Amino acid sequence: RYAHCVVAHHGTFVGNEYLDPGRLGRKARGGQTWRDARAALIGALTELLRLDDVDVSGLRYPTHGEAYALAGLTSMADWLGSMQEHFPYEAPLPPDPSALPAYFARARRRARVALDAAGFPAPRPRAFRVFTDLFPEYEPWPLHVQAQTLAEHLEAPSLFVVEAPMGEGKTEASLLLADAAAAKLGQQGLFLGLPTRATANQLFGRIRRFLERTRTDEPANLLLAHGEASLVDAFARLRFGEVYGSSESADEDVETGGVRAEAWFCTKKRTLLAEHAVGTIDQALLAVMGVRHAFVRYAGLAGKVVILDEVHAYDTYTGTLLDRLVEWLGAAGTTVVLLSATLPSSRRRQLLDAYRRGARTVPGATIASASTPDETTSTAYPRITTASAQGIHSVSFGPRGRATSIRLGFRDEGVERL
Repeated sequence: RYAHCVVAHHGTFVGNEYLDPGRLGRKARGGQTWRDARAALIGALTELLRLDDVDVSGLRYPTHGEAYALAGLTSMADWLGSMQEHFPYEAPLPPDPSALPAYFARARRRARVALDAAGFPAPRPRAFRVFTDLFPEYEPWPLHVQAQTLAEHLEAPSLFVVEAPMGEGKTEASLLLADAAAAKLGQQGLFLGLPTRATANQLFGRIRRFLERTRTDEPANLLLAHGEASLVDAFARLRFGEVYGSSESADEDVETGGVRAEAWFCTKKRTLLAEHAVGTIDQALLAVMGVRHAFVRYAGLAGKVVILDEVHAYDTYTGTLLDRLVEWLGAAGTTVVLLSATLPSSRRRQLLDAYRRGARTVPGATIASASTPDETTSTAYPRITTASAQGIHSVSFGPRGRATSIRLGFRDEGVERL
């Protein structure tokens, strides 16, 4: 199974006939020269990586989610290793026992430089922040107060379903939950998926301003992910100001803060590997579809916080893909926030069950018994429903208190007039 993950880096998983030596002909397996070369390579790697010192008693098959993420990581490493400006060609190593360890140390130094240059930030611990830390210009509304309470008690990757009318501050609440997942669970990065390019473009500007305000200590990488992203001026200004992490702008503080769009991620298969991305939901759905390098997108989402807006707006086909995506994100231990104003109770239940099916595959997860349907539908609207390995819980909150006057009147003016 691990071999499947490695050889998939060309875009698809291969059949067992390509990996089973007993089913391959002698020509494909190679002769004695190939066998000697393989044995020598395994011996060198065993010594270099000190594999004889590894305790193998706890080894197990990878879960499907782990295998998919490993395939994506392998492809990412293959692409980074092909950056000739960081990994130049070297002549074959001399038959000196010290040559391979010296090259290995040199390659690791180059890898760190390549990761920095491409725009992969080193993970760093983050302090927990309350709503007013993230949004100092706002007084928290009831939704934000409830979201902060949930954030303070966050202990494991979870699915949050936030149901509230437009204008209640759902986006701010989702960013609060995402920041808590980064601080408490170490989940680095963010993807926000929306139904249309227009809504993605609009939210892209809001997220950029949010990162500029909250990430003043280090640069933040932000990508716009949809088919027409290159035509959006706000993204183009970020994109063409950076080439492999080298700023062409006059901003002297670019090393300590600021938002960038690193060039390495500006291809369709790499976009979701960026630390932050805003785009259309189809970019995330491709992670669970039969397309080449789907597992790269999955690896990009694993370990992030994924926020999906307007989840009630999709037809049966897209909704089925969304269920599968939520299930696989649960298997990846990803925190997911779903936002909606009008989500039917049956649809909410499908999404909650999908996440818990995925979470059930995480090694070591203790799955509590699911709640009954009545427990998730009896909570008054607006509400936040949480699903995790510990169970499903739903809490209500009051509206923000903005008064709305509605007057109904009868007009008998005829259909054509109306």
